[in-house]
Amino acid sequence: MMPINEGKVHFILIAGKMKSGKTTFGNTLKGVHENCLVIHFADCMKKEYAALNNVDANLLFTSREFKETHRAGMVDFAETRKKERGNHFWAKKLLETSESVKYSVIIVPDFRFQEEFDFLRNENCDITTILVESNQSSPLGVGNPRDIAYTNEFTSFDHIVKNNGSVNDLRMVAQFIKNLTC
Repeated sequence: MMPINEGKVHFILIAGKMKSGKTTFGNTLKGVHENCLVIHFADCMKKEYAALNNVDANLLFTSREFKETHRAGMVDFAETRKKERGNHFWAKKLLETSESVKYSVIIVPDFRFQEEFDFLRNENCDITTILVESNQSSPLGVGNPRDIAYTNEFTSFDHIVKNNGSVNDLRMVAQFIKNLTC
């Protein structure tokens, strides 16, 4: 973990299993940070998947039920793109997006793979990594089997956040992490 450098984008990469509270914690962090944006690695992928498959992209972003009907196809599409264009493909897309906006902090609540971290680190990005663990159980049989990949591929998290379901607790942790990274 590094403090934010003046004029340089700082990435906060958040990992965790499906339904652990990654996006909730990312939005909570956004609430305590000034000049920040939440971007998912999957945002670019969803847009491309929708265009190629004649699917309503807006529904992929707004309807959990609709997204779940396309999850297997989106996972296959994302993996195919990485095979065709390199493991860093989606991280490169994220970096390009971050360079087109003027925010000092980019919060990424769907960090999963070592190659994403490696690409951003090789691009000399400032990075803080967070693992969100929840005592809430996620639905059985739902999700990408690689959702647990971070435990095998990436284990050097700067912070581990225990999500017990309390938004107030998440706010306190978010403020603490903000104070450490700024």
